[in-house]
Amino acid sequence: MFNRSLAMAAFLGVSYYAGYKLGHSYTESQTEMASLSIIEIKSAAKTDTIFDSVFYYKATNYGDKYDIHAFKVNEVFRNDQASYLKAADLYKASFGGSVMGLPAAKSYNDSLALARNHGSSLSLSQKLAYLSFMGSRLSEGYSSETKNEDNMQKVFANAIAKQKEGGICGDIHRYLSDHAKALGFQDVGMHTGIWQKDKKGKNGDGHMVYHFRDPHSGVYFIQNYSQLVNTGVKTVQEAVDVSTRILGPISGVSHVESSAKANKYHAYLPKTSRWVQDNLKGFAEIKENDPIVKLKVSNEGTTAGLQFTKDFGGTQARGFIMHSDFDTQDGRFEMNAVGVAMQNQVSKEVVNSILDEYGSMSNFYAGFMQIKAPSFDAHMNSETKTRHTVVSGTKAKGYARINKTTGRIEVETFINDLGVEDKATSIDIRPRVGVNQKINEKGLSVDGEREFEVTRNSQKSRSTVLETHYDRISVIYDTTQSSNAKAFLVINSEYYIFEGVEAYAASAVRQLVKASFPAAQFGTISFAVDASQIVSNRSKDAYYDNALAVSFRLGIEKAVNKYVTVGAGVEYNKNRPYWAFDSDKTPEINKVKGFGGVIWISAKI
Repeated sequence: MFNRSLAMAAFLGVSYYAGYKLGHSYTESQTEMASLSIIEIKSAAKTDTIFDSVFYYKATNYGDKYDIHAFKVNEVFRNDQASYLKAADLYKASFGGSVMGLPAAKSYNDSLALARNHGSSLSLSQKLAYLSFMGSRLSEGYSSETKNEDNMQKVFANAIAKQKEGGICGDIHRYLSDHAKALGFQDVGMHTGIWQKDKKGKNGDGHMVYHFRDPHSGVYFIQNYSQLVNTGVKTVQEAVDVSTRILGPISGVSHVESSAKANKYHAYLPKTSRWVQDNLKGFAEIKENDPIVKLKVSNEGTTAGLQFTKDFGGTQARGFIMHSDFDTQDGRFEMNAVGVAMQNQVSKEVVNSILDEYGSMSNFYAGFMQIKAPSFDAHMNSETKTRHTVVSGTKAKGYARINKTTGRIEVETFINDLGVEDKATSIDIRPRVGVNQKINEKGLSVDGEREFEVTRNSQKSRSTVLETHYDRISVIYDTTQSSNAKAFLVINSEYYIFEGVEAYAASAVRQLVKASFPAAQFGTISFAVDASQIVSNRSKDAYYDNALAVSFRLGIEKAVNKYVTVGAGVEYNKNRPYWAFDSDKTPEINKVKGFGGVIWISAKI
């Protein structure tokens, strides 16, 4: 199951994104290509040279696979020399070159003015070529030691002088993002990820790139130096999923810049990260009567593991080893992990006190993970990459009850991308405070919660800030607490206010219905409906541009004996919900809309 020896350890780190140090190859230089005419490119089209260079890629979901097609200058502009020259000339003038009919830029602001004044007359291909040429030129001045966060003029001056003090990745992509805005692209923003350029995880680092939306098609693009990718998706969160997939096997957290507010970033958990975290919690969170052996096999993938638990008088300790794989349209995802977990839970009822009950729960786990995921290398060829990481997580919760009112405070953290070889990492930290008011003994209650997130407030590497993620009000009807019930029904109506009531950046509604009931010799039938909708976006932040999302699941399962259970299910999905509502804990970022099905068998000993 494992390709390398893994040892158990406990580790809790901090978030740090540095600039990715580039290694340049002459054959990748778009700058050289931009200095040539289309005639010279045509003459070299049949040779493996820079003159047949790729300047953008298009990601397409074909239903049974996810394809990235490379567009080369020769392919796009072969029969249109005038269009090519127009893009190349604007690029040259933007860095002070002498071009007939265009003023030579003498500053960063001059360069922006050129893009703004002439961008409307460029086609999409011309704009992409222009940004690609510019990204290549700026990457040649990359410096891991020089940070120009607040001074784009220094980035411009360095490019003109062809020096090596042009800033780190964030500086370069900030410069490019400003020019993308000037060209007329919309919803422009930066985002972070772990960029792993090799297959085995020995060469990765925190990285920052940017995204933008084409106003005509509504599709998002991402740019990483000279490489631009048409993601084929129309929401920011899906675009970041594609971007982090291209960068490497896993990015635990991506800090995504708001398109509406300066120095505002959201802490987004990409789909692969959520899948990994859900699997780890399945073994690290200790429940009563947990089995030693867990196995579940379906037409989508396999999850299997061993877990050994020991009770030390109120504190439980566990060692676990697990494997999970999942087949997506992009290819197979696979994770192997070994770790330890500890959990403590205390609950006490009191008399002659203001409080009627109080308690706490804490869970901690740490270990090592190997993850294999289909990715794309620097030339966008599909391949599988492997990353070996340290993983850790904590969850601590305290509560107090007075009569039917219970207040709580909790904090949850995790790390799942700390590279063993390269030490690149990110950390997710989510404190929460809440209160629950029990209405009656039949399962009706009202719940309120505020969730915070730790993110950044600028493109700088270390600019950590605690922000409100959302406020939530829920009306809940839940019959699962009835000890005699063989069937249950849960109805949960939720209202979310993003960034808190004081900001009221956006709001959403969500309706969940879950039910399960016995069906004699057929076993147990269950169904779930989950629908959500962003109902207002007062901030006009593209991060909240999610359409109505609906999922429906119907399943049946039957115990063959006390060890083995079999089951089957059908589901219907329409659109991806806002990520915090997404109940689909799989790494599939291109889930087909419409109906699907699953057949599975599980064993527990």
